[in-house]
Amino acid sequence: MANGRRVIAVGSGKGGVGKSLVAANIGIALAKRGQRVILVDADLGGANLHTFVNLDAPGRSLSQFVQRRVETLTEVVVATPIPNLSLISGARDLLDVANPMYQQKQRLLRHLGKLDCDALILDLGAGTSYNVLDFFLFAAHGMLVLAPEPTSEENAYRFLKAAYLRRLRTVQAVYGIKPLLERAVAEFNARGLSAPRELVGTVRDIDAQAGQQVAEEMARFRPLLVVNQVRNADDERIGERIARICRDALGISLTFAGAVPFDDLVWKAVRRQRPLLVEAPGCRAGRAIEGIVDLLLRGAGVAHGTEDVHRHFRRVALDASGPVLPRAAGGVRPRSSEGAAPGLAEPELELPLSPDRAPATGDGAAVDGSVLQAVRQARGLSLEQVAERTKIPCAKLQAIEADDAAAFAAPVYLRGFVCQFAQALGLDGDRTARAYMRHLEELKARAS
Repeated sequence: MANGRRVIAVGSGKGGVGKSLVAANIGIALAKRGQRVILVDADLGGANLHTFVNLDAPGRSLSQFVQRRVETLTEVVVATPIPNLSLISGARDLLDVANPMYQQKQRLLRHLGKLDCDALILDLGAGTSYNVLDFFLFAAHGMLVLAPEPTSEENAYRFLKAAYLRRLRTVQAVYGIKPLLERAVAEFNARGLSAPRELVGTVRDIDAQAGQQVAEEMARFRPLLVVNQVRNADDERIGERIARICRDALGISLTFAGAVPFDDLVWKAVRRQRPLLVEAPGCRAGRAIEGIVDLLLRGAGVAHGTEDVHRHFRRVALDASGPVLPRAAGGVRPRSSEGAAPGLAEPELELPLSPDRAPATGDGAAVDGSVLQAVRQARGLSLEQVAERTKIPCAKLQAIEADDAAAFAAPVYLRGFVCQFAQALGLDGDRTARAYMRHLEELKARAS
């Protein structure tokens, strides 16, 4: 992540597996090693992380931030009895905070990215809601905790599959390839495929260039797995087994970070509301958590979070000398939504691809650079203002308005920039990008 921070999100497919205990004690272990750590209770609506660090419910919490009673998250950070460790307590007793609007969630993620610390640890709610998945994917280290029982294992697999597909939605939005992905999903279902990695392969079959970019971004999804409450050798082997299943069935490079043994000292510390690594630092469970932290500090499981996906896209897209991958000979262009095959949203695939904003333009409208320029001027926006919103340099925005495709390293990057440009103007990004790229293809065809 930016400024060298270590961002760790700890999630679980179901409750009761010890997720908060693991998150809190990872934070304590890092703080004991001299790192400035902020624990964030991101279990929206079910806050209890303060009890794991020996605090009463703080008067300041995410509630004030979400309700805009404070402007920054820094104002709700509270100190804990443990040196170097601070806490942002979760929102309590507010249903609207438990299920934040899209804009509220994005504001919260932006401000999390601005916190000044060495390590930021997000303790997430259980389950696979979009809010939980988005916080999990925000982090460069996504850690999933499970217990050695069949229901927990099954829910962990579902969580990882849902997170993989949710990340694919982010890649789709950043690169402006929704029509391509819709086409790939239709073909994926028609061919009776089931593994998400086969979906990425289908994207590559349709468009080699865009498919290569999607494959590279999805390969950077490398979550960590922790098995808690382990009692015997069979329990310990669960982590390696799930890692193998995820690699073979989902195409996910999952790292088994370690097993935390069942230990009476754990529940005794929880009952006394005392941090485990303070109350019994040398116990078996405590030593296991220290081993997980050692693995984290060595860089295991580090990957691009969603913030990094955007940053990586801009860095490569703006590098005119970057790789321009050849298009497969005779490659098929993505069809418009009218031509997409039926069966896009097959229940067994569970693709979370629906946009967060309603469409604003029709697919039939011709869109060239002059149209975008006219809309921008009608909105009273300068290029500099759009550049500030999108982080796209003015020179690139000018190139888009001038239909200058040569200013971009590859069409997939141009398409992504047009998508972001259109969204900044209040237009539907995917449809606008599709119409714009179609316009450029027509110009190219007329020129030849």
